[in-house]
Amino acid sequence: MILLIASFTSAIKYDMVSAGTDLSNDGIVEFSLKIGYTEYLEEFSNIPVPRNEIAVPFFDDYTIEGMISEVVKDFEGTGEKVITTEDAGSISVGLNIPESGLYRIRVTYYPLKGSGSAIVRKIMVDNEIPFAEAETIEFARIWVDDSDYSTDKLGNDNMPMQIESPRFETVMVSDHTGSSEEPLQFYFSKGEHTITLESVREPMAISAIELVPMSKLESYKTVTAEYQEKGYELSGSFEFPQNAMSKA
Repeated sequence: MILLIASFTSAIKYDMVSAGTDLSNDGIVEFSLKIGYTEYLEEFSNIPVPRNEIAVPFFDDYTIEGMISEVVKDFEGTGEKVITTEDAGSISVGLNIPESGLYRIRVTYYPLKGSGSAIVRKIMVDNEIPFAEAETIEFARIWVDDSDYSTDKLGNDNMPMQIESPRFETVMVSDHTGSSEEPLQFYFSKGEHTITLESVREPMAISAIELVPMSKLESYKTVTAEYQEKGYELSGSFEFPQNAMSKA
């Protein structure tokens, strides 16, 4: 007989997103049921949109666990102040939220030398994963052509080699699978909280973390009235330029 042990991470709704099948522990299979991002958002669909961005006091109140980290005041001569993080361990940052609501997380980072794979972090709020997609957040490395395109003696293009060209990047935390087109939103109630970035793969340096409210989208009726008031000409149809699409 196989004994199933379920680990619930939310008391709202659950989607099964991963199942471990390691039977080395006396036939016990452990799996976790985690709420999906769509269901997570539904719980906060009617709350007001916060008004202001929040700069997380990244260098004032942080905790490092399971890795060696250092603060570099002038990272590689760029003038940027960073905290380095390794490919394992975690960094947690304390912050105060003045207004409850959903916030996007904006991170400014620099890819440190590693294996060349994408950087992956798990994001937790108050030591809990808010939804399944937050378990694997990717931060891209930057690749460029090693040389210009060339041709062989038959006139065929030779693809240049790709080399890494690290630089500071500022990105909104998103779902790398593409299931959500918009940046991910995280709910924070008013008061004290912690944000944790747990290393899953590859090292990186972090220079800033910010919380950004999602802009509230106006209805079509409201936007139309605003455009008409400004004298814009509205068209009821749209045609693609002839060169926008090519025949197969």
